This record gives sequence, C-alpha cells and structure tokens, in this order.
Amino acid sequence: MNTKLLSVIITIISIAYPVIVFFGLQHFSPSIIASVLLMVILARLMLHSNSSRANKKPDNSSSKKPAPWVKASLLMAAILLLCSALFNSTALIQFYPVVVNLTLLSVFVMSLIRPPSVIETLARMTDPELPLTGVVYTRKVTMAWAAFFAINALIAAYTAVFMSLQSWTIYNGFIAYVLIGLMFSIEYLIRQQVKAKNAAKQNH
Repeated sequence: MNTKLLSVIITIISIAYPVIVFFGLQHFSPSIIASVLLMVILARLMLHSNSSRANKKPDNSSSKKPAPWVKASLLMAAILLLCSALFNSTALIQFYPVVVNLTLLSVFVMSLIRPPSVIETLARMTDPELPLTGVVYTRKVTMAWAAFFAINALIAAYTAVFMSLQSWTIYNGFIAYVLIGLMFSIEYLIRQQVKAKNAAKQNH
C-alpha cells in the first residue's frame, strides 16, 4: 500500500478514536479494541520514524520536519493501550485523549521554558526571518494553546471517570474537535489584526 495513503488512513483512524472505541466495545472486549488501536499507534510510530530519517538526508533538506511532539504523544499512547490490552481495561482506553493532551501540554510548556516556542518554530517554517514582534506573538499563542490543552485534559479525564461512554465519545470525538477549530479560527482572526497593526506602524 502507498505510504501516503496508509498515513492518511491511520490519521483518520486516530481522529475517529473515540467513535471506534464506542462502537467497538459494543461487540468486543477492551483487550481486543486496545490491541487493534495499539497496532495503529505502532504503525504511526513507524511512519513517523521513517519520515524523521528521510528528513535527515541531504537531498531532503527542503522537506518539512515532523512535529516534535508527535513521537512523544504516540509513545505515551502506545504504553497506555498496551496496559489496556494487558488488563482488559475500558477506563485506560478512555484515557487516551487525556494522555495526548497532557503530552502536548508538556511539549508546549517546555518550549516556553526553553525557547523557541512551538508556535514560533512552526511560524519560522514559512517565515525564517520572523521579527521580534512575531516572536512575542507566537509565544503568547503557545501559552494560549498550553492553557487549552490543560483544560481539555481535565475535561477529557472527567468524561472518562464520571460520565457514560456515550458522553465521553460525544465530547472527545466531536466537541473537542469543534473547540480546536474555534481556537484556530480565533487565533487566525487575531493574527490578521496583529499583522495589520504592525504593517500600519511600519508605514508610519
């Protein structure tokens, strides 16, 4: 199978994780569901490792470097799903979104402690000569995303512990993605305003 097609399929499965868990647990044991999802995570890890090695080659210097938090997130998810499979635990399977959010939170916070921030790193992929105003702005955006991941992790944990599987699925498989979309949209609008403001200052 084509590597890009396989990557797309795996990504879709990962995004649909809560829905797959909800319907899967209606027919199979937690161990089976966890084992299948673990294979998906391991496949993603393999693709990520191959991509990282390819980008180290001189002839691929222009390729995009894989996001630095992906490997850490996948490793933590793999450990969680392995434990889920071994202990036949539905609760551990439901903590996957918590692990992903906490991993992202850790990476974003560490990038604030040891710059450049995650958002600055991403911004420099398209604008290597990012001005100081851009560095300050991307740092604030990184802080905003860190706060988002912290809050989202708490809500995901609450749904896993205190709410039904259906409610957990609705939040983590739909509402959380809507909130991420809102974050991107709001940040985009603010970014345009900041750019316009900076452009006006330069013209004066």
